[in-house]
Amino acid sequence: MIIDRHASVTPNRYEAPWLRRSIGKRLGRADRDDLLAALVWVAEVRLAEDLTEEWREFCAHLKREQEDAEKRRTLLAWKSDDQLADHSSKHASKVADTLGDEHYEAQQSLSQSKQIAREASHRLGLRPGEGDEARRETRLSLGILSAQLETARQRVDQLMSKYRRKAHTLAELEELQQRSTTTPTLEQLDAMTSDQFDEVIRKTFEHSGFRTKACGPRITEISRDDETRLVYSAHVQNPKVDESNDVRSMVRAQFAAEASGFDAVLTITNLKYISHPAHRYIRKTDPTVHLVQRNDLQKWIQWEMPLENEGVQ
Repeated sequence: MIIDRHASVTPNRYEAPWLRRSIGKRLGRADRDDLLAALVWVAEVRLAEDLTEEWREFCAHLKREQEDAEKRRTLLAWKSDDQLADHSSKHASKVADTLGDEHYEAQQSLSQSKQIAREASHRLGLRPGEGDEARRETRLSLGILSAQLETARQRVDQLMSKYRRKAHTLAELEELQQRSTTTPTLEQLDAMTSDQFDEVIRKTFEHSGFRTKACGPRITEISRDDETRLVYSAHVQNPKVDESNDVRSMVRAQFAAEASGFDAVLTITNLKYISHPAHRYIRKTDPTVHLVQRNDLQKWIQWEMPLENEGVQ
């Protein structure tokens, strides 16, 4: 084998004469097989080191994204009365938790990659046949960790893409919320009497193309084309923050439907929650109660978005 004295990689210049002579003899006796073996040894170590660096960069990326999501969660957590801020905070919280799990797993992969690279570098220079079993384990392990890195990147990319789409949608809704200056706010709806609330409900349905007819306190018939529906108002004036619809309010809605001969009733409320007993009750009752709660009420009346309930738009 001929040593290229002009190559960028040249043998070390050793101070001890015997060491220079010994290295020189070994280089002089080296053949093509020795060169290939050395190249393969070094290449495997570099592959392990490169994979380790990729895992290290991925861990840093996950940490940055996780911190950003946690910051957004903390920033919006106190605005629990604002449904947009609440949705954003909860979504950021879910993303932060998922990224935390990914980061924990990535750190384990980084640690194992570092260990493999360290062990592979320690095996350099072994005689032919020595350490073959360990080398096979190393190659297989590197392949597994490399494949897992690719799938981890895909999972995180999908997660962050969904997160950005959700954030964009919420930003659009926030802009819509800020532009809604002529429609009643939730606070104004809360302060109304039941009759005033009923009137707002009827006007909103009429704006959506329905014909309406007041059939008594809290009860309205709406019709469009050949369809007629019954609407019951479960409005509560100045409700408490955690107040919920109880069983009695759901029973009243059903009684209104039975008295008018309807097999279903659309119940609209300014409350955010429904009690567990009430929810369990309306799941298997006849007439059927379709419930429109506080968040959907805000979208429908304040933001003038279609009411997504049983085709009512």
